[in-house]
Amino acid sequence: MSETPWVIELRGPHIEPPLILRLDHKLVLGRIDKNNPSPIDVDLSPYEAEDYGVSRQHLILQTENDQLMMTDLGSGNGTQLNGLRVEPNKHYLLKNNDQLRLGRLPVEIGVIISPSHGSIFQKDDSLQLEDHHDQGKGQLILIVEDDTEVARVLALILDRTG
Repeated sequence: MSETPWVIELRGPHIEPPLILRLDHKLVLGRIDKNNPSPIDVDLSPYEAEDYGVSRQHLILQTENDQLMMTDLGSGNGTQLNGLRVEPNKHYLLKNNDQLRLGRLPVEIGVIISPSHGSIFQKDDSLQLEDHHDQGKGQLILIVEDDTEVARVLALILDRTG
């Protein structure tokens, strides 16, 4: 497991505003059922998840060897990855902008920050955590970011790099 958390975004036509999530190791996505509660980390009920066939515990997003993976948890209506139905309880590699369908709920995965590739918004090699090992000289850096979770992760990355 990586020490630096991932920051991912779940977006789609029914997910407004997009969900920005910190992923340290794993997140269970599903929906809350008041009559039969199941432990989940991300509740998709506000996005009409039940109407779209999302199971109470539909899938897991997790990190494995600095890669983003998903596993369908044997959901009733299944999961598709980029138009292909996935097998339950099998790990699948996810990439930025991959298209998921949880039941009939379309969800696009956006990778905002990954431990091994920094931010998707900046491809400059000098920002890659694995490629740059020179410690800083104590300079102060101002982080301007609307999302507090993204700002915390950026601050953590900068703190660890010196």
